Amino acid sequence: MAGRTLSTGIPDQIQVTEAFRDPLSEPCNLDFRHQLEMKGAGTVSTYVLSAMSKEAV
Repeated sequence: MAGRTLSTGIPDQIQVTEAFRDPLSEPCNLDFRHQLEMKGAGTVSTYVLSAMSKEAV
């Protein structure tokens, strides 16, 4: 899954899947990017980091 999200990512952007979005949503702002069709996992939503709180830095 990491390879697929990496190959569809945007240069200089941090992209994560929905599994990582929930734990990161408190200290970070994540924006929906798109959905990927992944073999063996089905449709997976991806998000990009847009901002971090001061506490997370």
